[in-house]
Amino acid sequence: ELSGETLTLAYTNAHFPGDAWVWLPRRNVLFSGDLVYVDRILGVLPWSSVKNGQQAFQALARLNPAHIVPGHGRVCDLKLAQRDTGDYYDFLAGQVGAAAKDMEPLSATLDRYQDMSRFRHLHNYEDLHRANMSRAFTEFESQ
Repeated sequence: ELSGETLTLAYTNAHFPGDAWVWLPRRNVLFSGDLVYVDRILGVLPWSSVKNGQQAFQALARLNPAHIVPGHGRVCDLKLAQRDTGDYYDFLAGQVGAAAKDMEPLSATLDRYQDMSRFRHLHNYEDLHRANMSRAFTEFESQ
Protein backbone atom coordinates (compact mmCIF):
# COMPACT_ATOMS: atom_id res chain seq x y z
CA GLU A 1 0.00 0.00 0.00
CA LEU A 2 1.28 3.41 -0.94
CA SER A 3 -0.89 6.48 -0.35
CA GLY A 4 -4.02 4.34 -0.60
CA GLU A 5 -2.87 2.63 -3.80
CA THR A 6 -2.24 -1.10 -3.80
CA LEU A 7 0.92 -1.99 -5.70
CA THR A 8 1.54 -5.58 -6.67
CA LEU A 9 5.10 -6.67 -7.39
CA ALA A 10 5.56 -9.89 -9.39
CA TYR A 11 8.89 -11.37 -10.35
CA THR A 12 9.18 -12.48 -13.97
CA ASN A 13 12.80 -13.68 -14.10
CA ALA A 14 12.55 -13.39 -17.88
CA HIS A 15 15.05 -10.97 -19.41
CA PHE A 16 17.24 -10.89 -16.27
CA PRO A 17 16.97 -12.98 -13.12
CA GLY A 18 15.13 -10.82 -10.60
CA ASP A 19 13.15 -8.85 -13.20
CA ALA A 20 9.72 -7.83 -12.00
CA TRP A 21 6.63 -5.90 -12.92
CA VAL A 22 4.48 -3.55 -10.85
CA TRP A 23 0.70 -3.70 -11.19
CA LEU A 24 -1.58 -0.86 -10.10
CA PRO A 25 -5.00 -2.54 -10.27
CA ARG A 26 -7.06 0.50 -9.29
CA ARG A 27 -5.52 2.47 -12.15
CA ASN A 28 -5.38 -0.55 -14.50
CA VAL A 29 -1.71 0.21 -15.27
CA LEU A 30 1.17 -2.24 -15.40
CA PHE A 31 4.85 -1.27 -15.40
CA SER A 32 6.33 -4.29 -17.14
CA GLY A 33 10.05 -3.81 -16.80
CA ASP A 34 11.98 -5.73 -19.44
CA LEU A 35 9.20 -8.27 -19.94
CA VAL A 36 7.50 -6.14 -22.61
CA TYR A 37 9.21 -4.60 -25.63
CA VAL A 38 7.16 -2.52 -28.04
CA ASP A 39 8.29 -1.50 -31.53
CA ARG A 40 11.56 -3.39 -31.11
CA ILE A 41 12.36 -7.05 -30.78
CA LEU A 42 13.03 -8.35 -27.30
CA GLY A 43 16.52 -9.55 -26.53
CA VAL A 44 17.16 -13.07 -25.30
CA LEU A 45 20.45 -12.93 -23.44
CA PRO A 46 22.50 -15.87 -22.12
CA TRP A 47 20.86 -15.42 -18.69
CA SER A 48 17.33 -14.80 -20.03
CA SER A 49 14.54 -17.36 -19.84
CA VAL A 50 12.08 -17.62 -22.71
CA LYS A 51 10.00 -20.10 -20.71
CA ASN A 52 9.71 -17.66 -17.80
CA GLY A 53 9.01 -14.80 -20.20
CA GLN A 54 6.19 -16.66 -21.89
CA GLN A 55 4.63 -17.65 -18.56
CA ALA A 56 4.98 -14.13 -17.15
CA PHE A 57 3.47 -12.58 -20.26
CA GLN A 58 0.49 -14.96 -20.06
CA ALA A 59 -0.02 -13.92 -16.41
CA LEU A 60 0.22 -10.26 -17.43
CA ALA A 61 -2.40 -10.83 -20.15
CA ARG A 62 -4.78 -12.35 -17.61
CA LEU A 63 -4.68 -9.05 -15.69
CA ASN A 64 -5.91 -7.31 -18.87
CA PRO A 65 -4.26 -3.97 -18.13
CA ALA A 66 -5.58 -0.94 -19.98
CA HIS A 67 -2.11 0.61 -20.11
CA ILE A 68 1.31 -1.02 -20.12
CA VAL A 69 4.49 0.94 -19.54
CA PRO A 70 7.02 -1.31 -21.25
CA GLY A 71 10.70 -1.71 -20.49
CA HIS A 72 11.38 -0.62 -24.07
CA GLY A 73 9.07 1.39 -26.31
CA ARG A 74 6.02 3.56 -25.94
CA VAL A 75 3.17 3.15 -23.49
CA CYS A 76 0.72 0.74 -25.06
CA ASP A 77 -2.32 -1.42 -24.62
CA LEU A 78 -2.41 -5.19 -24.25
CA LYS A 79 -3.12 -5.75 -27.95
CA LEU A 80 0.12 -4.07 -29.03
CA ALA A 81 2.13 -5.73 -26.25
CA GLN A 82 0.74 -9.10 -27.35
CA ARG A 83 1.67 -8.47 -30.98
CA ASP A 84 5.21 -7.25 -30.31
CA THR A 85 6.16 -9.38 -27.29
CA GLY A 86 3.64 -12.05 -26.32
CA ASP A 87 3.46 -13.50 -29.82
CA TYR A 88 7.25 -13.54 -30.05
CA TYR A 89 7.57 -15.41 -26.75
CA ASP A 90 4.94 -17.86 -28.03
CA PHE A 91 6.93 -18.35 -31.25
CA LEU A 92 10.23 -18.90 -29.43
CA ALA A 93 8.74 -21.32 -26.91
CA GLY A 94 6.39 -23.01 -29.37
CA GLN A 95 8.24 -23.47 -32.63
CA VAL A 96 11.90 -23.12 -31.59
CA GLY A 97 11.37 -24.81 -28.24
CA ALA A 98 9.52 -27.70 -29.85
CA ALA A 99 12.31 -28.16 -32.41
CA ALA A 100 14.86 -28.35 -29.59
CA LYS A 101 12.79 -30.86 -27.63
CA ASP A 102 12.42 -32.94 -30.81
CA MET A 103 16.23 -32.91 -31.12
CA GLU A 104 16.21 -31.24 -34.52
CA PRO A 105 19.55 -29.75 -35.58
CA LEU A 106 19.99 -26.18 -34.39
CA SER A 107 21.18 -24.96 -37.79
CA ALA A 108 18.10 -26.39 -39.52
CA THR A 109 15.81 -24.70 -37.01
CA LEU A 110 17.57 -21.35 -37.38
CA ASP A 111 17.40 -21.55 -41.16
CA ARG A 112 13.73 -22.54 -41.18
CA TYR A 113 12.63 -19.63 -38.97
CA GLN A 114 15.13 -16.95 -40.00
CA ASP A 115 12.54 -14.99 -41.98
CA MET A 116 9.57 -14.37 -39.72
CA SER A 117 7.75 -11.60 -41.56
CA ARG A 118 5.28 -11.01 -38.73
CA PHE A 119 8.15 -9.78 -36.53
CA ARG A 120 10.25 -8.06 -39.20
CA HIS A 121 8.66 -4.67 -38.39
CA LEU A 122 10.38 -4.67 -34.99
CA HIS A 123 13.57 -2.62 -34.66
CA ASN A 124 16.72 -4.73 -34.23
CA TYR A 125 15.06 -7.75 -35.86
CA GLU A 126 18.01 -8.32 -38.19
CA ASP A 127 20.52 -8.00 -35.35
CA LEU A 128 18.80 -10.10 -32.67
CA HIS A 129 16.33 -12.60 -34.11
CA ARG A 130 18.77 -15.38 -35.01
CA ALA A 131 20.65 -15.07 -31.70
CA ASN A 132 17.32 -15.06 -29.83
CA MET A 133 16.33 -18.31 -31.53
CA SER A 134 19.69 -19.88 -30.76
CA ARG A 135 19.46 -19.03 -27.06
CA ALA A 136 15.83 -20.18 -26.88
CA PHE A 137 16.80 -23.45 -28.58
CA THR A 138 19.57 -24.00 -26.03
CA GLU A 139 17.23 -23.28 -23.12
CA PHE A 140 14.57 -25.75 -24.27
CA GLU A 141 17.12 -28.34 -25.37
CA SER A 142 18.39 -28.55 -21.80
CA GLN A 143 14.94 -29.21 -20.30
